[in-house]
Amino acid sequence: MSSFIRELAVAQPFLHDVDHYDEKVVEGEQSLREFLAGFLSYYPAWIKGLYGIRAGFVRLLGMKQEMPEGGTPKLKPEDIHFEGGKPGTIFVVDAG
Repeated sequence: MSSFIRELAVAQPFLHDVDHYDEKVVEGEQSLREFLAGFLSYYPAWIKGLYGIRAGFVRLLGMKQEMPEGGTPKLKPEDIHFEGGKPGTIFVVDAG
């Protein structure tokens, strides 16, 4: 099996002298955009609970916290960008 990571030019400086790296490969029925939209939209109850606790501390400190209206955002596949320099939710796409 060929290594996807070893073929990426952007990864070469980081792989030059490594002793070990771990690479996972997953095959599925969804497109990459569909997978990423679902993955980045997943907020389990315990994460929502931690954000609630954080909101309490933020108020105690007298700071403001903007919360999304209607709860956590649900991304659609068309919301995921692969063009370099564009935002990918909390990330910025480095290379397309």
